[in-house]
Amino acid sequence: MPNLEMVDRYEDDFVGWTVEQAARLRGMPQLNNAGLDVENLAEEIEDLGRSEINKITSLMGQAMVHLLKIVADPTDPSRQHWQQEVGGFVVSIRKAWSPGYGQRVDMEEIWKDAIEEAGNALETFDVTLPALPEACPFPLSMFTNRGFNTKAAIEHLQGKISEQTPQP
Repeated sequence: MPNLEMVDRYEDDFVGWTVEQAARLRGMPQLNNAGLDVENLAEEIEDLGRSEINKITSLMGQAMVHLLKIVADPTDPSRQHWQQEVGGFVVSIRKAWSPGYGQRVDMEEIWKDAIEEAGNALETFDVTLPALPEACPFPLSMFTNRGFNTKAAIEHLQGKISEQTPQP
């Protein structure tokens, strides 16, 4: 019969669960005598958790890149496509999201990477990013809670950008 606390941990914080399980395996060196490669098994379990966080951060980064491109080049013919993709990225984030992930997602790092990626993509077309806030303007909950609206996210970003621009 499964331990209900462990099942809850698995459901609520898969990444934390993988870390705990790997530590438990490493704490049982006698399993090596049973023919198990404990260290590599533990690393593989930890990698499962890391891959979940990588998936989430990649999706968030792509959503931010597209939002940046929309705001930087509002007349680009790809704008509608970018808007649709942002919505798809957010749905994918929400489906993969687990409450315990919040402490493992670095919104500031994702934001910095998104600025770099969007800037490089836009540079190809001689478009530059506007003055952007240094800190990530998006709360984590914007991407993880139901009710995301792409147009509202664009307006939110535009508002943060206008705060950066000196008013005459």
